[in-house]
Amino acid sequence: MFLAVIGGGSYYYANAEIRHEVEQVKARDRELVQVTAEGLHHGLLDMAFDVDYLLHLPRLRESLSQPTPGNLARVAEYFVAYAEAHRNIDQIRWIDAKGKERVRVDYVANRGVVVPEASLQDKATRDYFIDTMALPAGSLYVSPFDLDIEHGNQEKSPKPVIRFASPIRDARHDRHGIVVVNFIGRQLLDRVRPSVGSVGARPQLLNRQGFWMVGPNPADEWGFDIDRPDARLGVRFPAAWAAIAAQAEGQVVLDSGLWSWKSIAVIDEIRKLVNAGNTPGFDVQGNANYSWHTVVTTPAARLRAIEQRIWLGMSPIIFFAILVAALVSYWIMRSQRHVEILNTQLADRAEAAGGGRASKGQLPRQHEPRDPHADERDSRARLPA
Repeated sequence: MFLAVIGGGSYYYANAEIRHEVEQVKARDRELVQVTAEGLHHGLLDMAFDVDYLLHLPRLRESLSQPTPGNLARVAEYFVAYAEAHRNIDQIRWIDAKGKERVRVDYVANRGVVVPEASLQDKATRDYFIDTMALPAGSLYVSPFDLDIEHGNQEKSPKPVIRFASPIRDARHDRHGIVVVNFIGRQLLDRVRPSVGSVGARPQLLNRQGFWMVGPNPADEWGFDIDRPDARLGVRFPAAWAAIAAQAEGQVVLDSGLWSWKSIAVIDEIRKLVNAGNTPGFDVQGNANYSWHTVVTTPAARLRAIEQRIWLGMSPIIFFAILVAALVSYWIMRSQRHVEILNTQLADRAEAAGGGRASKGQLPRQHEPRDPHADERDSRARLPA
């Protein structure tokens, strides 16, 4: 009985402790997902405002209708100063309405470098140019987040970039091409990488197809750009990807571990951020299905480690409780046995005492006292009449 009570109580207490710690892990992972998403929001908002600032440079607007070498050189100086001041910019360009780069500044080795005219390229066939040129004034185009491609080939050292572009017009509202800013993607990704959650959990960043941009294994990152179709969550963890793809935000425990996530509708989020408050912002355009997923995973092994630690921690207590219960049970059994022996002895004594009294009540008749006149009465009775 005591062992059953101790066993049941220990099981209930240990499971309550396990549930409590797992709930703490869940809460920390949810918080990490939220913090990671907010960090990305702030990074995207800063990029949008950088482009807006460059669009309104007075010297740039003056050069639109008079793109003399002197004006273009001064625009390049502004671009260099801005790139060196912010350090999250990889490239700033003004591309004219025909798709020809007119001013280009690259950020190389911590300094802005003006690209000579002979090295400027034609970008008329690039998606970001075509899509941005189709936008009305005051709009902002956001490209997919991918690896930069220069001169038709991927660089030997992959360089993640995200492009923000906007159409530009002069004071008479005549179209003069677009301003494009390539932002250094790694600085945006650094808002994801340093974060560490519960029991070492680290956030991941996936694109809409489930490819890693930040993943547990750097070799699996950017699989969609380096011809690695297997390097995505849906292949490695299909059950987890099915849950993430089905719901914008959530948390689920699977055989592979605890999964927490939040989806970011990139275009909608930037639009909401730049138009927050009382000051009108600008329209934001891009792929309507453009989304990222911030994901935090706590492996199943770490959840099992919580269970093992709690059970191991309770083992001495359970052992001591069982030992005490066993001693108490033994003492009770001995006491009960002692009482039984005493009761048996008392019963035997009572029975013996009762038998003695019965013997004394059945004495032989020859020992009974006789009436002294009985013989005389008998003799008289026997005489003849």
